[in-house]
Amino acid sequence: VLEKTPDFMLSVLIRRGRAYADFGRQHEAVIIYDHIIENFPEAREERDVAAFSRILAFVELGKVDQAIDAATFYLDKFPDGQQRATATYLRGALSLDANNPEKAVTFFGTAVTQADDSLKKSEYYPKMLFLLGVAKFSLNDYPAASAQFADYIKSYPTGDFVQEAEYRTALCTLFADKEIGYKKAIQLFEDYLRKYPTGDFATDAGYRIAVCRMSAGEHATVVKDCDAWLQKYPGDLMA
Repeated sequence: VLEKTPDFMLSVLIRRGRAYADFGRQHEAVIIYDHIIENFPEAREERDVAAFSRILAFVELGKVDQAIDAATFYLDKFPDGQQRATATYLRGALSLDANNPEKAVTFFGTAVTQADDSLKKSEYYPKMLFLLGVAKFSLNDYPAASAQFADYIKSYPTGDFVQEAEYRTALCTLFADKEIGYKKAIQLFEDYLRKYPTGDFATDAGYRIAVCRMSAGEHATVVKDCDAWLQKYPGDLMA
């Protein structure tokens, strides 16, 4: 059990916690961070560091729920904290990774809606905009997901996730209303292939075009599309 430590030893405690973490002893690191948070109410900077470090320790331990709770604690206690943007991103991203898109929509949605200039300028804000769309997509809320992807593309036309956002937009169009969405979806998938002929989703885009045309009753065209697709991607798993 850690005893009450003089204030001048706070920096030593922080270093000790980091050393434990660096050597994979996350449980011991959390004990030290908790000690700092509970026993030094006036040491705001050190408590900020300790509270954020708890998030990372729980992530390393694979304790996602505790990591999300730790991020919530950090944001509640340090709304202007040094790592506010990172904690905000982690809380939503961890929820999405844990197959909880509902929480991700809530966390990312709140962050985006209430974002100030500082958060908008952070490296994590574009990721949050995009992942908010992914979370809505995971909930089958395709109109909302499509609108979110459009917002991301408009805000960051050269962003890291533009290609995936454009591809997911085509999927949203297809899934939102299969009765009337085929024609528009085909157009979007074709636009994607023209823009990214060797893109990350090119094989699937070609496959989706054929599926759309089959569903739309364009059987003659489907045969040609499938032959061209097989020649272009002979080793693909869908072949």
